[in-house]
Amino acid sequence: MFNIFDNAEVHKNPLLAKEFIKIVPAIELVKHVLATKGNDKFDRILSKKAIKEGILDSDRDDLKLVLATYGEVLDFWDVKDFLKLYTKGNAYKAALFGNSTIDWYRLDEANKVEILHTTLLADFTDETNSELIRVLATNPRMDRKVIANAMLGRDGFEAIPITTRLQIGGYAISVEEIKADFWPGKDSPDTHEIYFSAVNEAYVRMLKDAKSGMEGVEFSKWLNHLLWQLPFADLDISSEHWLDPDEITVLEEKFSSLQYIEKYYKIKKISLLKVFDFFADWYQVDEGYPETTKQISRAGVAILAMTALLRNYWIRDDVNEIVEGLLASPSLIIRAAGYAAIFNNISVEPESEGVAEFFATYPDNSLDKWIGITNTPAFWLCDGYGSNGKVIAPHMKACGYLEKINTAKNDMYKYLFLDSFSANLDKHNSMPKLDLLESKSKVLEIIKSPFTVDETKISTGKQEKSFFQKLFD
Repeated sequence: MFNIFDNAEVHKNPLLAKEFIKIVPAIELVKHVLATKGNDKFDRILSKKAIKEGILDSDRDDLKLVLATYGEVLDFWDVKDFLKLYTKGNAYKAALFGNSTIDWYRLDEANKVEILHTTLLADFTDETNSELIRVLATNPRMDRKVIANAMLGRDGFEAIPITTRLQIGGYAISVEEIKADFWPGKDSPDTHEIYFSAVNEAYVRMLKDAKSGMEGVEFSKWLNHLLWQLPFADLDISSEHWLDPDEITVLEEKFSSLQYIEKYYKIKKISLLKVFDFFADWYQVDEGYPETTKQISRAGVAILAMTALLRNYWIRDDVNEIVEGLLASPSLIIRAAGYAAIFNNISVEPESEGVAEFFATYPDNSLDKWIGITNTPAFWLCDGYGSNGKVIAPHMKACGYLEKINTAKNDMYKYLFLDSFSANLDKHNSMPKLDLLESKSKVLEIIKSPFTVDETKISTGKQEKSFFQKLFD
């Protein structure tokens, strides 16, 4: 008996397979596809030429939808099979846009403009358009260069509204990369591996455009949404987004004697400092303790963005130097990011010595310190966790910080991190760590924080709940 799901039989009799696939129930085909998704791509049923041709030649829309959802329908720069499905309607477009087996970089420029650009430039207020954009932006194998250009409003996306750019960026930044296929003899990365970081590099530049191009009140409405994307975001920067071509030329000449990777990171460090300059006036000292959603979101977005960028900058000596510079900055929000960068590099265990060392090294209860560490996943995780809660509690009480949170104008602090405790703990501890607590005596001498948290004492007679307990009440 012929078995349509047996690769050997399909290979031996492709003409029968081409006809037999037309009577297979769509649900059975889906079950087989899902059961074999880990197989070599050349062994998957929808990769077989006879199967694809049989489905496309049939009058079975249900099988065509399965092919659009799971099949590789761009073959060697040939889009005819893709277009047969794409032109069938919005459901097929959504299936194709979410299809992670398609190599989207194979689309030529004309088809990218016609298919991807047209979708991303569509009216986002239309529900169907917004759903198609969301599916497109959240596909990890989608052409990330196209998505990054949409976020930046460049290279064909000049007309895209900044609000749509922010929405696309919010979708795309949270996407996790799919591990590339490997085969014997593979000697270079896949295209999607090379360009996957394009969105990560465009994100902060998009924020700069939004801040300068939108009214303050309108931009503030977006910050709360953006805050949720950043606690563990894999942000990065491209020097071309922050330096003029002439500046890059001068720097390349200056560092011409260095090897490529050394020169690359020298220029990237200068670009990184330009990013921090952009955040320097993001939040002012005289705004005081952030007690509203707007203030918390604004402070949090800047701090989480800067610390995410430092996670991606892997030259240890440079990171130490940069963090020392942050702590010595006259800007409250930059100093806060310095504290956050240090605190984010503490692994969280029931007995984390780094927590105690941090408070011993930085005993001052300044506003910048508390804003910084409150906007790091590490702080929320370690408070109330084993001995860490005992270390933190006296500092919180001594500076009146707990009282300020309890009397804040809303409950925003409860919702800074929505994932479960264990999931956040695993994510935090899996991040690469640098020892940023070494030799801080020099830094302590030059830190002059002009603003300290109100020294109002909290009654020690009543046992306070930890942040961790409050978070899950």
